[in-house]
Amino acid sequence: MKLYDNKRITLIIFSIIGGLAFAAFLLYDQSGKIGQTEIIALTLTAVIAVVISVIMIKKGNK
Repeated sequence: MKLYDNKRITLIIFSIIGGLAFAAFLLYDQSGKIGQTEIIALTLTAVIAVVISVIMIKKGNK
């Protein structure tokens, strides 16, 4: 039985994108610029979110 179908996977992807956009806004609001440090932090956050989502979907669809 599949726990995650295409509709739920799309929702997970949109929530990751929305969370990254909100995090970018907060980082910009704190420092007034998006520099190299902020980009590295957002990239690491995106990689971690994608890895966790892939693991969650693979284990849920077994």
